[in-house]
Amino acid sequence: MNKKNAVNNPVSSADKKVAEQDSRRPDNWIDLLRVRQATETLEHIESMLTNIISEMQWVGTIDEVPNKDEVAETLLHLQQILEAVSGTRSEAISIVNTMEKHILTNGIES
Repeated sequence: MNKKNAVNNPVSSADKKVAEQDSRRPDNWIDLLRVRQATETLEHIESMLTNIISEMQWVGTIDEVPNKDEVAETLLHLQQILEAVSGTRSEAISIVNTMEKHILTNGIES
């Protein structure tokens, strides 16, 4: 790969090396992009959950905000769900909307 392509390529050189090392799947670099997109989506979901929790706390529907470990575990489950649906934006939005409705209806269970 020449330097010009490396600069213009949205996939980092480290991601590219990992992709090149795995010869089992020729388009696994696309999977890396999907994981990166899923990660960005998770960061957005985390922000949304924080806002939802704050809103619910403000109106008094949550007595206790879950600790960081519980939030991390929830985000791990979300990541697994997003990876299962290939990290597509429309499905991720649907998941977020479903979660938001569930949290607003049922609160956050320990």
